[in-house]
Amino acid sequence: MYYTCLLLLIKLYLCHAYKVLVVFPIPWKSHYILGEATVWHLVKDGHEVTYLTPSPIENAPKGLRQIDISASSRFFPKGRFDIVSLINKKGHVMTQEQKIRTTHDYLVKSLELDNVQNFINDSNEQYDVVVVEWLHTETMAGFASLFNCPLIWVSTMEAHTLVLSLIDEHLNPNYNVLFYSTNFSRTFWNRAKQLWSLTKILFYTWYRQNQENEDFKNIFGSAILKRGRELPYFRDVKYNASLMFGNSDVVTGDAISLPQNYIHIGGYHIKEPIEPSPSFDLKGLMDESSNGVIYFSLGSSLNITRIPRYLKKGILKSLGEVDQTVILKMDHIPEDQPKNVHTVPWAPQQYILAHPNCQLFITHGGQLSIIETLYFGIPIIGIPLFADQYNNVNRAVAKGFGKQIDFNSNTPEVLKNTIKEMMTNSSYRATAKHLSSLFIRSPTPGQRLVKSVELVARTGGAQHLRSVALNVPLYQKLYLDLILVFIIGVLGFLFVITYLYHFVTNIRRPKTLKKKD
Repeated sequence: MYYTCLLLLIKLYLCHAYKVLVVFPIPWKSHYILGEATVWHLVKDGHEVTYLTPSPIENAPKGLRQIDISASSRFFPKGRFDIVSLINKKGHVMTQEQKIRTTHDYLVKSLELDNVQNFINDSNEQYDVVVVEWLHTETMAGFASLFNCPLIWVSTMEAHTLVLSLIDEHLNPNYNVLFYSTNFSRTFWNRAKQLWSLTKILFYTWYRQNQENEDFKNIFGSAILKRGRELPYFRDVKYNASLMFGNSDVVTGDAISLPQNYIHIGGYHIKEPIEPSPSFDLKGLMDESSNGVIYFSLGSSLNITRIPRYLKKGILKSLGEVDQTVILKMDHIPEDQPKNVHTVPWAPQQYILAHPNCQLFITHGGQLSIIETLYFGIPIIGIPLFADQYNNVNRAVAKGFGKQIDFNSNTPEVLKNTIKEMMTNSSYRATAKHLSSLFIRSPTPGQRLVKSVELVARTGGAQHLRSVALNVPLYQKLYLDLILVFIIGVLGFLFVITYLYHFVTNIRRPKTLKKKD
């Protein structure tokens, strides 16, 4: 009995649970998936988690408390993901500056909800670490200042300059494209465009500093003062993160320079072992598809049903002419559906991609889809429509496991020919399988997430991992002080040389005698 109690005490000591606040406020399905995965890993490891979300988890596990902000969804812009507008290239009318302002305004209104304000102003609330999702703005970083605890950012995309600048410094735009760019090439004009876009964003961010600080004071100010602490400036808050999780991996992204406190956790939302299909018909269909299965899905935010009728009809006709079974994610069964095409309103994507008969994935190129397809080693045909999808698909093409096509009047014929090429050329699948072998390693992304959160909480912010670049002012990074001293030195040297030249010249010049009157 004595030894049992001793072992129990040792276990409790070694497995100390932390109180973690997880904030994933964006009302999109793909973001819910990542938020729930973050919560699931932490709760599974025994930590006490509070989850601020617009999509509360049903049948929440023990150890999880949820703050429902679903009422804030009405503040989020509607109609941005209308597939017709995106096909007609009208989905990119919102500039990055507008995205920053729109997302910031949405998050401010979310924080003004009564239940959130009650949470903020409850002095009994205490946390060891705050995990906050980043998207276009840093508004939610205020929670770390409120609870006087370390901050961890979560980036839902591949590493890019706007997130890395929060924990290190900006990437060189010559060879690091902005996440929303549609062109992957590094021509002179594209590089110039990248630099100009980044310059505009940096100026806009600087311009909005005062507004962000005012919003921070209005939302968190009184609660922080009530806790007996001085209110910091918001710029100091958002640049005070201990580390950043990236829903990324060097296999899916680019091998760029990263600080010590950027942690790849791409694939942490994938559950192993893969859950069985909830549909017996789907399992039987895939098991019996001797020629293989092609999976076609444009993700959770786009409704493929709204594709123009002529285009949808042409795509269905092209899919009907391939030898493989096609599983098409669509809300309804079309009248002219070919025999080899099977539509489903919802698809267990991980199950489908993990099935040995799955041969090809036709996708919009969302980050979760790219991670999953590489995790399971499936080549893709990418049809990007907005945001980071262009970069994701461009990388797939560059790495050799994908092809890209566009939505236009020629899509049906191009799609049919591309499918034929992908199915007859084994190099695409071989490359996908090779990259998959590099992607799957130990420790798992979920384990890296949990251990990193524990490290930050245990060390009070993991100061030893933070980049020194954050403490170096811009003029020193650019050597402006050294350049100024050099210029002054050169000008001074030239002045002395010029002075000596005139002095010596005047000494050597013969004096002329003045004539007497």
